[in-house]
Amino acid sequence: MRSMSQLPLYTRKLTFVGAIVMSVCCAAAAKNTAPVHVPLPRNNPLKSTEQEKQQNSKPAADLFSEKKLPSLGRAMAIGYYPRGCLQGGVELPTTGPTWQVMRLSRNRNWGHPELVKFLERFAPLAAEATGWKGILIGDMAQPRGGPLPFGHKSHQVGLDVDIWFMPMPDRVLSKEERETIVASHVVAADGKHVNDKIWSPADVAFIRTAAEQPEVERVLVNAAIKKSSAVSRARMINRGCQRCVPGMAIPATCTYA
Repeated sequence: MRSMSQLPLYTRKLTFVGAIVMSVCCAAAAKNTAPVHVPLPRNNPLKSTEQEKQQNSKPAADLFSEKKLPSLGRAMAIGYYPRGCLQGGVELPTTGPTWQVMRLSRNRNWGHPELVKFLERFAPLAAEATGWKGILIGDMAQPRGGPLPFGHKSHQVGLDVDIWFMPMPDRVLSKEERETIVASHVVAADGKHVNDKIWSPADVAFIRTAAEQPEVERVLVNAAIKKSSAVSRARMINRGCQRCVPGMAIPATCTYA
């Protein structure tokens, strides 16, 4: 058996406290008087100050969303789409010749420079293919990437973008309109088919144009959209549309790589 001096420091402290409590209780019993109140230790006396700081710190999503400007340094996508951050991100202008950014209050029109260049090049291609005036762009990434407080698990490294299935109006939308306009529901209420009242050949052309771009790794669309006959025919005709994979979001999410 080890002596008291050989026990670890924290064990000795606990043993010492236990001995004091026992001696006080025994003394009280011997005198046949009311027991002496012994203050209890805090919930976890072994918890370090550093652990307490970590528990009291803000979630990573809140910390990243508070940053209004990008970090300095060479542009770099760090980590992977659903778990990472962005260094040296750049801002996509909120209004361009063939695009407008929606939900400006979120401050999510940031990305890797290559993604921004891609969108500036893709927007006029999509407008020409669909006959639209331009495209409406949703979430990209926060200035420094990282987890978002709501909306996505991905979009963390500056290589994702949401593009709405909705043509850009022939005028510049106000800030209020960009916050309140709702994207078209191209999927039917049953979630199994496209909404025939809204779905059009322009939507198919939009998906095909995105999938044809060599920089695009995948195009995430609702499963109902992927299995629609029009998209299926486009996939058979154009191998680029093999990059279309089912996703939960209604907007098309282009993942750039």
